[in-house]
Amino acid sequence: MTSLELITQSPEATRALGRRLGELCVGGEVVLLHGNLGAGKTVFAQGLALGLGVSPEEPVVSPTFLIHIQYQARLTFNHIDAYRLLGKADTSFLAIDELIDNQGVMAVEWAEYLGNDIPHKRLEVTLQLCGEDSRLLRLEPRPAADQHYTALLDALAEHHP
Repeated sequence: MTSLELITQSPEATRALGRRLGELCVGGEVVLLHGNLGAGKTVFAQGLALGLGVSPEEPVVSPTFLIHIQYQARLTFNHIDAYRLLGKADTSFLAIDELIDNQGVMAVEWAEYLGNDIPHKRLEVTLQLCGEDSRLLRLEPRPAADQHYTALLDALAEHHP
């Protein structure tokens, strides 16, 4: 599958979709989150964290001012918010290549601000408001034919109501 479009009807449903993706992750995944303010990027990341085994009691918030928060779980979860970054000069301190490993998953909110540091292999998730609580999510593997990410999309499609 080269892309997947799903509609969620509530923040809980968006979180549940993220959780399902997290449950399917095996390590090494990079999830880049795009969307306007309030589109649900952090809600999706919260679900991803739950699926990776981050405790429901541990608050997963957008690391807007911290830029990077790491959570220990079944797989390490590296949560990045690139909103305050200004391009490659500001992203070099993140050592993004070092955060991508087989023991963890990285999610980046406002990924378009990473400049040239966008990882080659990744899952692009674009969230778009389509109602007060409804969201259209478009999930696209990069490169488009990446077998691992297309298998993740197939599995997500099977279990989405």
